[in-house]
Amino acid sequence: MNLLLLCLVAGSLAYVSTTTYSRYHNASAHESIVLNAQQLREEPMLKITSGLEQLKALTEKKLVLTCDVLYRPAATIMWTFNELPIQGDLEISMEDKIINMDTPVYEAGNLRSTLTIDCPSTADTGVYRCITTNGIETVSSAAWIEFVSSGDECKSNGISGPVITQWSYSRFEYKGNAAILVCRADRPAEWIWKNADNETIETGGRFEILPNGDLLIQNISFADMGPYFCTARNEFGESGEVTFLYPFSAPRRF
Repeated sequence: MNLLLLCLVAGSLAYVSTTTYSRYHNASAHESIVLNAQQLREEPMLKITSGLEQLKALTEKKLVLTCDVLYRPAATIMWTFNELPIQGDLEISMEDKIINMDTPVYEAGNLRSTLTIDCPSTADTGVYRCITTNGIETVSSAAWIEFVSSGDECKSNGISGPVITQWSYSRFEYKGNAAILVCRADRPAEWIWKNADNETIETGGRFEILPNGDLLIQNISFADMGPYFCTARNEFGESGEVTFLYPFSAPRRF
């Protein structure tokens, strides 16, 4: 069910939407709901803290849209154009949830996703939407974006390095648990993770770089607190982002 409210605000069209988006969910959504019910010690939350706004932009000039999410438990972000998926999905990572099974978790943080529209044309005019889910709730932010001809010629040749499109710029978790630091790109890439001491992190022991680029850290401790640097690269270039892990002690229950 999709409830779309169209409001004329200050002379512009604003979109407020609450949608289940069940057609985009997969088996991991049900598994996530079950594990969340068993593990979460705090109330779930999901909020888009920085969403989309209606705008006019020039064609042939790159436009980057940003969506910031505050979540508990872990969330993911997908983008649509005129309600058709164009980037990401609503598949929630399960690796840390399975490791933390039967253990209280905090599983909160801030997630950011960007959508880069490179060399846009007037055909790219339409409704852009970022959709986020934490397996319990799904919310979205949408805006009408109109591209107006600039008269310039697009100089992109379509060959470029990977662009990181989704990452957790903060992650909070109880010490002793496993935690995933999200880092994903718009195309296949070689992934390099480094810690605050600029040491390269290899898969092994408590650390695993997942195929999608995420970093899984098991049995986190206060010593793991700090920034982690994620780089995605191929033969044409690279991009990087910074995530931050906050381990802390679980509160005692009396």
